[in-house]
Amino acid sequence: MRSAGDRFRKEDLAGKESKQNRTYKEALDRDARNCTQQEESKNEKLASLFISPDCIEGEWLNKCAVGILHSFSSVSTVNDRLSSRGFAFSANYLGAKHVLWQFDSEYENEGFIKNRFFWDDRFISMNNWSESFNPSQRLVWINCVGIPLKLSNNHFLMKLSPKVGEPLWINEDTTLKRRLDRAKILVSVHKDHLIPTNVKVVVGKGSFLVNIKEEKDPTIWCWADKHLSLKKNSCPDILNLILDKEGCVDQERAGVGEPSFFDDALAGEKIRSQKQLNRAKQRSHSSSKDDSSE
Repeated sequence: MRSAGDRFRKEDLAGKESKQNRTYKEALDRDARNCTQQEESKNEKLASLFISPDCIEGEWLNKCAVGILHSFSSVSTVNDRLSSRGFAFSANYLGAKHVLWQFDSEYENEGFIKNRFFWDDRFISMNNWSESFNPSQRLVWINCVGIPLKLSNNHFLMKLSPKVGEPLWINEDTTLKRRLDRAKILVSVHKDHLIPTNVKVVVGKGSFLVNIKEEKDPTIWCWADKHLSLKKNSCPDILNLILDKEGCVDQERAGVGEPSFFDDALAGEKIRSQKQLNRAKQRSHSSSKDDSSE
């Protein structure tokens, strides 16, 4: 028969064993958390900077307005209306469908915002810049590889591209089916957003993967400025290269009609560069001269 002392010693040992087991498990969990934190700290290098108020230059922003575009299309009509009334201004693309308009005075800025006549046909809204607005978007050309030929159409791309970012434009070669090995689309994404490498598409009982590749293009923001016909003195040396590369200029100045955008059934880029049009006119003129000489 066990004595009371033996029974107490056994219970005491069992309690210690249970306590040791819990402590050991907690130690393992703690070590695992420490390892994870160490790995995260290796990947995240944080630098701190303390600045004084004299570094802040915000007065010019009091003369600025931020507009949200109806669609990713030219704003040359807005430029013309402002210029015809003597406004001094410039415009900058901020990403997504945001455009920053800068004026010489707060008075002109307020007049621009309040008179919807200037911008109503191109912009959803126009408001004074505020500190709460922080442009955080970046433009990306994506190449989509692996799309079956029967789905090589704008309707399908309307459904695919939002899986990557906000769709803004379809490349002309894609729209006109000049390139069937891949579809090229311009999207706006958050600056910290990682582009997915694959998108799984389910059709009925079958499925397939579309491979997404981000195209590194240092001229993309200049291309956007030119495409939107934003009035600014920037990128003068490479604009012709951009136009030739993407086959796109302000459709109203090119005189070839209004293109269609994602908001207009995604008909795509149906305009040519002014240089291409000029070359065609020159060839036509030369041909006429030859005919007359004969």
